Amino acid sequence: MINWILLPIILLYAGWMFYRFWQKSKQGACTSCPAARTCAGYCTTEPSTIAKPDCTGTQ
Repeated sequence: MINWILLPIILLYAGWMFYRFWQKSKQGACTSCPAARTCAGYCTTEPSTIAKPDCTGTQ
């Protein structure tokens, strides 16, 4: 009897978590980040003063 109660609860919770994950992944990395409001790192649209490595290097 308890199985008939727990199974729908577990499935609904898993579905809800999948839905939340899907919605946050559509927002992008920075907007879905919990620290987006206080983050001064990579989430800014301004050009950074830190030099990024050149990804077009030779082999």
